[in-house]
Amino acid sequence: MKRQWIVLIAILFVLSLGCSLFGGKATEEPAAPEPTSAVVGKTTQAPAAGEDKPVATEDEPSDEEDIPLTFDANALEGFNSYRMEMTWSFTKEDGSVEEFNIQEEATRNPAAQHYTMESGGENIEFIRIDQTQWMRFGEEWMQTTASEGEEMGGFGEFFVNPEDMFSGTDSNAYKYMGKDNVNGLNTRHYQLKENVWNIGAAFNASEIEEGTIDVWIVDERDLPKFTVRYEVTAAGTFEDEGKGKLTLSWNIYDVNADITIEPPADVAALPEGLELCPDATDVMVMGAMSIFSCPTPVVDTATFYTEMLEAQGWAAGDITNIEDMLMGTWTKDGESLSVTITKNDDTGGSNVMLTLGE
Repeated sequence: MKRQWIVLIAILFVLSLGCSLFGGKATEEPAAPEPTSAVVGKTTQAPAAGEDKPVATEDEPSDEEDIPLTFDANALEGFNSYRMEMTWSFTKEDGSVEEFNIQEEATRNPAAQHYTMESGGENIEFIRIDQTQWMRFGEEWMQTTASEGEEMGGFGEFFVNPEDMFSGTDSNAYKYMGKDNVNGLNTRHYQLKENVWNIGAAFNASEIEEGTIDVWIVDERDLPKFTVRYEVTAAGTFEDEGKGKLTLSWNIYDVNADITIEPPADVAALPEGLELCPDATDVMVMGAMSIFSCPTPVVDTATFYTEMLEAQGWAAGDITNIEDMLMGTWTKDGESLSVTITKNDDTGGSNVMLTLGE
């Protein structure tokens, strides 16, 4: 379990640089489509099994009972928003449980993503709205900007995609279990015919004693066929965790709901009265420290900040101003501000670091 958690942290850090959290290729965001006609009511968390609320529809799904398991590729591309939750848990022989949970919410217009990952009392959170990104490890937020041309992760691309996991399986390998209402949608429930499934490679297992796979496919006339719930259980011996039982639960819900993704309320910011240089890029704000790049050379950037600080009432202390570098400290109202400006060899512009202290 520890190995997987470390991997997920690494994936999330990559996302903070503009890549998809779940390793999906970055895709060009299409223009916002017209919303699909069926809209799921807003909820605050993924509905648990057995807690689904029925949806009143005028069009009942087909009564045919023998339709094989099929789904529409890229079904979520027609939606404007959704929420996803995935929970992975492992119960050892001694009864102890290890678990991690990933939650995502995404909107297309504005283009925004919000991820939360939790395991063992630790959590990581990531928010991206257009080109601004925030990441939280523990209690402190870090703000960055995506580089020019750096695209957001694909809408509806996941670290675990159930359809990818069973798309290579013969549809006849699944038996139809009946109609269910799942996450507020009419669905068809399918289960792998064999209880013992060779999932060793997929879940890093050396031996699988028994297991089940259940999948629920949306069965609404006005919606594409997509996986709304996917559940896997497997008992056996796993290379990292040892002997025990693994459970994977994956849900899509709140499709086309009214979702608003907002910046964190307590994120760090530049000291009051200060501002970024014009056309600043590669902005990172973490705690009392702000780092960014300016397109102008060091001499011009230094002039911009020394004049700004003087206008804001900051008193200059020790200043070192030499070719391609300025280092100095300014004070105001019992606070000190350290300013470092150096040459950016790649662009010919300058790099700036502002650190607020007492």
